[in-house]
Amino acid sequence: MNDTIWTIHVYRDMSNRTAGEPDGGPMAWDAHRRRRRVLDEALEDPAIRVIMNDDARDEQMTPVLAEAVVEIGKTPGAAMVLGSAASYIGNTLARKIDEAVGDGVGRLFQKLLNAYKKMEIGGFWIETANGVRLVLRSDSRVVITIDEGNLVSFKPEATP
Repeated sequence: MNDTIWTIHVYRDMSNRTAGEPDGGPMAWDAHRRRRRVLDEALEDPAIRVIMNDDARDEQMTPVLAEAVVEIGKTPGAAMVLGSAASYIGNTLARKIDEAVGDGVGRLFQKLLNAYKKMEIGGFWIETANGVRLVLRSDSRVVITIDEGNLVSFKPEATP
């Protein structure tokens, strides 16, 4: 399997449902467009090549979940101040996969985590076809799955 191909799954903010507004209403469209903006900005990294990002660009519906498929290359991305969670993720993946890919995934994770904290997107997860998976759970815990199901779980502000 190719460890450089990653699928990103990002929920939009679901506040419209709590407010009793339908998924085609103004709040849902605003959340959908914010998610599109977040994904566009997160995927601008020079180490990332977008293969597919259609769900976030949908102009007919406001899908709850958008999926993007990217290739994270060996080209180092732009310098970015990474939080401890993103650094930990990058280092963990570098040991398992590749340093440049780990760094790229760490930067991508940091951008999505920042957007989540600002309530610009809902939860998200990033995964490879061979089972490496990073999940931000609804309780704000990060779960990394590698090596046939071995899990590492932590809060972003309390990185191991």
